[in-house]
Amino acid sequence: SAASEAPLDAGGLRDVTARESSVLFLSYWLGKRSAFLVVSVGDAGEVIALGSTSELLPKLARARAAVADGALGDPWPALDDAAQAFVPPAVQARLRDATRIVFCPDDHLGALPFEALRIGGVPLGVGKAVERAPSLSLRARLATRTARGDGLANFVSIEAPDDERRLA
Repeated sequence: SAASEAPLDAGGLRDVTARESSVLFLSYWLGKRSAFLVVSVGDAGEVIALGSTSELLPKLARARAAVADGALGDPWPALDDAAQAFVPPAVQARLRDATRIVFCPDDHLGALPFEALRIGGVPLGVGKAVERAPSLSLRARLATRTARGDGLANFVSIEAPDDERRLA
C-alpha cells in the first residue's frame, strides 16, 4: 500500500529525477522553526533554507486568501510576495530550462496557489506545466504502475484526520 512505502533516500531521489532530466522537482517542508526546499533536476539536487516558518506562514495565508476571496481586491501583491518567499532566485534561474515543474508541498503548502505565483510577470502555471504530487516517492511508485498498465493512473489523496475530520 502507499502508506507503507519507504521515503526516497538520496540515491533513490537522484535515480527518479535523473530519468526526467528536464523536470524541476520542488519538495517543500515547513518545520516548527525553519522551512526548507529540496530542489532536484537531472542528477543534481540541493537543499535551500527558505527562512523562518513564522515569517513564511503569513505570506502563505495572504496568498491563499487573495485567490480564495475575490472580494479582497488585487491578488497579485500577495501572490508576488509568496513567489519571492517560496521560489527563491536559485530556483527561478533553473526554471528557464525546465519543461515541467513537479510541486511537492508539505501539509501547510498544499493549498498554496503555486500555479498562480508569478516569475518575471508570468504565472508559473501559464509559463510551465505544473504537476502536484504529495511526495516524490509516491509519484515514482505511481509512474512505475502507469508504465506497466494501460497508461492511466488512479490517484487518491489522503489527508490526516483532525478535530473536524475523522477517518471512518
